[in-house]
Amino acid sequence: MLDLIYVTHLYPGKEKNLAYALGLAKAFSAPLSLFSSARLDNPSSGKISIWSPDSEVKRSGSSNESKFPRTQKELFSLYLLGKPSQPAKNSLQSYRIIQRLVDLGFPILWLPFNYPFRGIKSVLFAGNGPGLTENKVKQLIAANFLPRVFQVMNSTLTRIHWNNISHIDQDTQQGLDFSCPSLNAELIRNEIDLTVYPIDSNVSPFSTIDWRGISSAQHPLLFLPLGAQAPRTSRQEAYSTA
Repeated sequence: MLDLIYVTHLYPGKEKNLAYALGLAKAFSAPLSLFSSARLDNPSSGKISIWSPDSEVKRSGSSNESKFPRTQKELFSLYLLGKPSQPAKNSLQSYRIIQRLVDLGFPILWLPFNYPFRGIKSVLFAGNGPGLTENKVKQLIAANFLPRVFQVMNSTLTRIHWNNISHIDQDTQQGLDFSCPSLNAELIRNEIDLTVYPIDSNVSPFSTIDWRGISSAQHPLLFLPLGAQAPRTSRQEAYSTA
């Protein structure tokens, strides 16, 4: 079972990203809860449920089950982190949260302030690494949304097949700068609504990422740790913080 947990703290306007978390929860047919950031070191307690697929089924009389096959043995987690309305004031704190979670082996989805949820239609992979093809979060996104996939080649975005993401240049993410007008034009033209940053957790997790270059992104960024030991959790969990 997959849980989505929206962690509240940080700054005014944090509720603006709750709509995205709720949309994602419904798309994955996963329960959504609120959670205090003060309990990040003990995520197994203190959750307040605000939505569940069971309650939705009772109201509508129909099922909205995720297309992704799940079993009790499959354990994968996802955090969501919302950007503040004034990023300059809280960027350092956001970076530290992202780094901490990736160090623990948790993927984290970074959301622009007040970004609407419209599904995931086009994904840009910023690179690849060992284990990307088998990664559960990547498979979950692919199975539920069937998005188009792109890579950056010669400063332009090129569409590729899902089966070929393991051939993407691992060093591509070093040159991604979302403040660059030409890159933004490519992102808009190809309707990119998610960029995936595979992070090799066995090396230096963030040595290839220029935070100044990615802080200007106007769409969600998914930092996906690869090669790390799976976090010890009692069940599948996804955490959202904004």
